[in-house]
Amino acid sequence: MIILRLLLLPLLLSLMQCSAAAGTASADYTASQVADTIGKKYHVTPCALGGSSKEKKKSRIIADFEYRGDAIDFDRGRKAVVDLAQAYLAEFNRQVNPEDVYFYPFEMKDISVGIYCRNSCGEVYMDPYVKILVCGNGKVSFFTQDPDNSLKVKQLIDEPYEEALKKIKESSP
Repeated sequence: MIILRLLLLPLLLSLMQCSAAAGTASADYTASQVADTIGKKYHVTPCALGGSSKEKKKSRIIADFEYRGDAIDFDRGRKAVVDLAQAYLAEFNRQVNPEDVYFYPFEMKDISVGIYCRNSCGEVYMDPYVKILVCGNGKVSFFTQDPDNSLKVKQLIDEPYEEALKKIKESSP
């Protein structure tokens, strides 16, 4: 699933840019502006933006970010990706024109936020370290680089969003 997302996202972005309806172009611009704003706030860099439209209006947003720094453990990663997704969702709903989206307000199920982790030199983290964190489709997922095949990732954790929220609350002082 994640490999498919990684391979198809550039194609999806190019198709969306070429065939975006007036409403989705405006929503895409808002999504891009929000990614820049939220990226600066959370010290991550937007690296991919996509989504889908329905009835000439935006119906889903995918926003991926790159993090460069120390390896992230599960507790820190869970909190980071959930906080980033919640902030992105709140800011998108605040800025988007309700007429440019299929429904309003967007909910957590309508977005997917990913964080691609690299060390400070830009190298991808290898197994057992977390390479990709995703909050989307009602789940929080963690992936690591497959040490036997650089084109594959292995899923480490796939938990319901509500369970992730509970774990974050329990680990907070």
